[in-house]
Amino acid sequence: MSGSPLDAFEALTAAAAMAVAEPFQGFAEGSAFLAVPASAAEAEVLVEKLIFRLLEAAVLKRASDLHIEPTEVALCVRYRVDGVLQKGSVLPATWQGPFITRLKLMGGMDLGERRLPQDGRFSTQCAGRGVDIRLATLPTAYGETMTLRFLEQKRACLELKELGFSPEDLLTFTRLLEKPDGLVVVAGPTGAGKSTTLYAALKYLSRSDRKIITVEDPVEAVLPGVSQVAVRPEVGLTFVQALRAILRQAPNILMVGEVRDPETAEMVLHAALTGHLVLTTVHTYDTTAAIARFLDLGIKPSLLAGALRGVLAQRLVRRVCMQCENVQAAKVACLRCQGVGYRGRMGLFELLSLTPPIEQAVCAMKSSHIVRMSALEAGMISLRVDGLKKVEAGWVDLAEVMMETASNNFDK
Repeated sequence: MSGSPLDAFEALTAAAAMAVAEPFQGFAEGSAFLAVPASAAEAEVLVEKLIFRLLEAAVLKRASDLHIEPTEVALCVRYRVDGVLQKGSVLPATWQGPFITRLKLMGGMDLGERRLPQDGRFSTQCAGRGVDIRLATLPTAYGETMTLRFLEQKRACLELKELGFSPEDLLTFTRLLEKPDGLVVVAGPTGAGKSTTLYAALKYLSRSDRKIITVEDPVEAVLPGVSQVAVRPEVGLTFVQALRAILRQAPNILMVGEVRDPETAEMVLHAALTGHLVLTTVHTYDTTAAIARFLDLGIKPSLLAGALRGVLAQRLVRRVCMQCENVQAAKVACLRCQGVGYRGRMGLFELLSLTPPIEQAVCAMKSSHIVRMSALEAGMISLRVDGLKKVEAGWVDLAEVMMETASNNFDK
């Protein structure tokens, strides 16, 4: 990649190299300290330039987020690529104020507030790509730490077929989406790719004869042909308030970013039972735990069984780099994955459809384990089994699958 913008950034950081303090020797490999220029005008220009290079480097590395973390004597930068943090540059602590101030300004945040967490957002062009960036600050012992989450506009809306579904699960999931009403839930922990799946589902569903409205916190990407609402609790626009207003707009399809409380759960079920197709997410580790979550929120079993059409649980694992085998044979470093051995990620999926036996089990308030065993006996493929099939196909690594599906180890 000689002569690339990424190389230019590395050269820029190395230009004003200083000795790295002993505690940071391991962290700062391949990076350097920079001295802040004496002139305020020079400092402002260099800060802007360095921030742009950091953002450009993050895009070129395919990072999902960029972490700017203050310590006692340094400002450390790390990138998260394919779910794993990588070391970045190390700057002197004197850079913290200019960096955070400039990024706050870009994100429309309060420059004077340093005691409370803040959120912001901006869009820019990096390496020829349109990127939406969400910022979040958090006060720490050595000052504010900031995380920047990247959402490339061209990657915001993948097709369902690009997510890693097996042909059988893809067919079943699209059939669930084609139902005229009912509730479809996507489950998984933070970072499992739930929003990506929901956006792909909305892209699949979007047609000129359908009205689709979403309520999100926040809106992560703009979807053509879809009316998207961002919740604003500070002015009273919660998920529940937004849903009440949305239902008066007579939509065909609703997407609710997340079910967090009993009121939202009730509104979602009400909408699903009154002629709307509703898509939403919950933070649970598998399909039957998602059912239990709704029951824990006070939803009546008979009501849930009547509204729920299906639950999709998912995880993300790193894809094996398909070029590394040839590279290793030639004993040359792989340029595609930079020698890591992985490039990109793939979904592992577990799809539960509400068949009559499962509806009966839910209505009878059977335990999650019994409901799960019924689903597996009916042919549901668990997260672990789906992962093992992808290991056999050579797409993903066994260790990654076993780690991400540890909660499914009783599904062997």
